[in-house]
Amino acid sequence: MVLGVKLSDIVPYTSVFLDCSFLDILFGLNKCTDFLRHQDDGRGNVIQDIQHLFVTEESPAPALVCLSARSAFDLYLRVCAFPPGSEVIFSAINIPDMAFIARQHELRVIPCDVDMETLGPRLDLLEELITASTVAVVVAHVFGRWFDISPVISLAQRYRLRVIEDCAEAFCGWECLGDVRSDLVLFSFGPIKFFTAFGGGVAKVRDRGMFNRMEELHEAYDIQSVDVYLKKLLKCAGVFCLLDVPAIIKPGMFLTDRLNIDHKRVCVCVIAVCVFG
Repeated sequence: MVLGVKLSDIVPYTSVFLDCSFLDILFGLNKCTDFLRHQDDGRGNVIQDIQHLFVTEESPAPALVCLSARSAFDLYLRVCAFPPGSEVIFSAINIPDMAFIARQHELRVIPCDVDMETLGPRLDLLEELITASTVAVVVAHVFGRWFDISPVISLAQRYRLRVIEDCAEAFCGWECLGDVRSDLVLFSFGPIKFFTAFGGGVAKVRDRGMFNRMEELHEAYDIQSVDVYLKKLLKCAGVFCLLDVPAIIKPGMFLTDRLNIDHKRVCVCVIAVCVFG
């Protein structure tokens, strides 16, 4: 059988794009200009609206709206105040910043290899890694794929460990907001995430006392101004035009292919420079 098109035309590469529409960008720009015009950023109302979305009958844990999932993770560790030298087991696939934050709290990061079928931590290895110094387990749903976290939670409960469920790459709607037994559930809405809001994160905290202490500390943090968010949004608009508009991206792919340039690497560098400065 002879294909009418090249295989590379069907599955060319891992997709790199911003998960938004131009209407989403216009909506954000309109909100920013409204806030600037009335000198009222409406922050309190926006936070309440987001919290209501993330607190449901099936997932009743309170939600804390933060600058990012990483800042929420740091806030949680501040409140936990684990003894220096305590160990936190991480599923092996995660961004370097998460491990960096744990180390900044003088915690030892212990990686646990993942099961290539589920992308969750291998349970046989996970139990072997638990010691008297272990205080928590951080498991991440990566590449948009959810795995059954129940066995991890059962194991953690047996050893009295905190469970931190990192859903930064896996948000898919209000029906799936993490396991209600997880001590901390993290969501991220940065520029490269699904359902991007061009920044921001949400943390669901199972223990109300922990949530209250995190919220109290968080209120003392500096607030990102509307101006800063507006600048980020304008940069995202430029990246959107580069990556999501076929009339631009297709000729760009053709050119980089002819010049033997890694198109995906170029796109990632553009996102890093334009969005993250």
